[in-house]
Amino acid sequence: RLQYFLSFENYTEIILHVSVIAFISGPDGSPFVWSIGTFSVQLAYVELVLFLTKLPVIGKYVLMLRSMVNTILKVMILVIILVLGFAISFGMQCFREIGLAVGDIAEMEKKATLRRLADLTDYFYNIDRMLPLRIRHHCKISKITCTETERITITDNANSGECLFEKYTSDVTSKINGMERQFHSQKI
Repeated sequence: RLQYFLSFENYTEIILHVSVIAFISGPDGSPFVWSIGTFSVQLAYVELVLFLTKLPVIGKYVLMLRSMVNTILKVMILVIILVLGFAISFGMQCFREIGLAVGDIAEMEKKATLRRLADLTDYFYNIDRMLPLRIRHHCKISKITCTETERITITDNANSGECLFEKYTSDVTSKINGMERQFHSQKI
């Protein structure tokens, strides 16, 4: 008699029967009742797999699967603890930082656009410098077109309206103009 209460399969059968009865007797169309029904179907398949343990051919594979699931559940406890710790520390770091206003996002977007243009300019300039002169004559970039033509100015209100990134703007403009002159001079 005590063996009945120690068996995992018996508890799944009891939960399965109770959930099926709750699904059948519940009000029609209720989302909660349908979630109980889907839980019942899933639990019925788990019970079927547990029942297959008694078959001679498949039984050993079901036992292997059961052992594997037990190991995975043990590992998942550690994974959940680690993820929870990371989430808490990440949340504390985010809440410690100053929140972004709508104006800050627009300013960050302008800075990112300017930085991307500077990186692209450096990228093309370095490609042109790395190629041997013989290859440069055969593989020329005749024109670089920039679709982002608006002038990006970002002012620092804390420092009496001083214009930030003016150096970047002038560097980007001068590099693009220099590359354009260089490509025009190398035309075949």
